[in-house]
Parts: sequence; C-alpha cells; structure tokens
Amino acid sequence: MIDKNVFSQLCDDVGEQLALQLLGVYVSESRKQIADLNNTDCANTIRHIAHSLKSSSRSYGALLLAQTCELIEMTSTHTDVTFKDLEPLIDKATSLSEDAFLEANKLITNK
Repeated sequence: MIDKNVFSQLCDDVGEQLALQLLGVYVSESRKQIADLNNTDCANTIRHIAHSLKSSSRSYGALLLAQTCELIEMTSTHTDVTFKDLEPLIDKATSLSEDAFLEANKLITNK
C-alpha cells in the first residue's frame, strides 16, 4: 500500500512527472532488494538490505513495508538471531512489497 499523503508531498516537492519516474525506479530497485533479501541467510546482509529498503519505502509512501523492514533491521542486530527468526518477517516484507509495487505501478500507469 502506498500512503497517498506521502506520495502527494513528493509530487509537491519535485513535480508529478519526476515523482512518477522516481516511483518507477523505486519499484524496480526495490524488487531487486526483495529478491536479495529472500536469497541470503547472512544477518549482516539482511540488516543492510532491510535498512536501505526501509528508507526508500518511507520516502515513497510504502509505510507498512518500511515498518516491517525496520523490524527486520532491529531484529537482525541481535547476536543470537538466526535466519529462522527472520524468515517470517522477510516473508511479510515480501508480501507487503507485492502489494506496494502493484499499487505504485497503478499510480504510474494512471497518470
């Protein structure tokens, strides 16, 4: 899900055309990050990807995805964390990303 207020603010800040282009880049790059998140079991790599995805998702209004990535980031800092501990959160982030990317693509194509 994309928060309309956040995206509207981005449109106000940079203009609607550029905001839509940037949203397309966000979707493309974030898809790669989600794939990378699902293809590693290294806590440091997971933390790094989650941090990056959290920040960009907040910027484009994918707030639920950003919150889940923040949880992944925080959880992955524990020294005794295993991939099994992170897997449900990664699965949730993957599901939320699919919803956010679908909605983002609708915004792009409907403008």
